[in-house]
Amino acid sequence: MEERIEETVSEKEEEILKLLADFATAVEAAALQLKQAIGKIVKVEVGTISEEPFLSLKWEKKAGAKLKEYEFTSKAANNSNDAFHHCFTILKANRAAINNRFYCEGWKYSYWLYANNPDVIYRQLLKTARTQGPATKKVAKPWTCSACGYDNDANHLFFCQKCGQRNIATYG
Repeated sequence: MEERIEETVSEKEEEILKLLADFATAVEAAALQLKQAIGKIVKVEVGTISEEPFLSLKWEKKAGAKLKEYEFTSKAANNSNDAFHHCFTILKANRAAINNRFYCEGWKYSYWLYANNPDVIYRQLLKTARTQGPATKKVAKPWTCSACGYDNDANHLFFCQKCGQRNIATYG
């Protein structure tokens, strides 16, 4: 009977640790959002989340009529490993969806979740990654914001310096 009590406590401790890990990842994602919002206000560059945990997952290719080529991975395909859990929590905390994909500057892919398919992460090459081959070097070019008309210099490719709008022409 004593063994059963220890096993139950161990299972409960494990569940608490999983919840704490989820909370820590959500706090990390929220802190990044706050840093980015502050960066827009005071016009400073802030760090981004590394794409490495996302890239380390096991992905399966698929093609569809609307999305063309995309990839997906699941909790089961990754044996419920910590990297999958970490990535899933980041996407969930950032409300990543097909119409609100998550990625940071310098990433190759955009990532999202689909409400009807829990425990699955989807990704698609960003438009710049699709059009540029591996041997080509990206050349930064100035761009005009479609939302406010501001002419952004080449050093600010991802977000408009004036209104914070994402560079849709380059990053979709």
